[in-house]
Amino acid sequence: MKIPKRITIKVNVDAVLNEHLYQGKKGKYLNLVLFNTPDNQFGEDYVVKQDIPQDQRPPEVPILGNAKVWEPNGGDTNQMTGAPSNGPAPAANGFGANDNTQKPFG
Repeated sequence: MKIPKRITIKVNVDAVLNEHLYQGKKGKYLNLVLFNTPDNQFGEDYVVKQDIPQDQRPPEVPILGNAKVWEPNGGDTNQMTGAPSNGPAPAANGFGANDNTQKPFG
């Protein structure tokens, strides 16, 4: 199965419902969910909302942002089969080690 090689997400952090953030071992976490929006008038592929448990969900969960798929058939599944590749490890920030063009929140 082919998956997108890259998905970029823009989030309006001012719209986050802070009462649904939770503390984990390594920091404070926010769960997000992406909903596919085919034929979106703005050219975005997904709408981003906060993932809130159903029993705590308000009547209207605010839209936090949008996501766009780049190179839709550019990657393989993220399931590991067999030994790991001998290629370079991804950078700790989630972007390619030699990719200085994409910065988180920049």
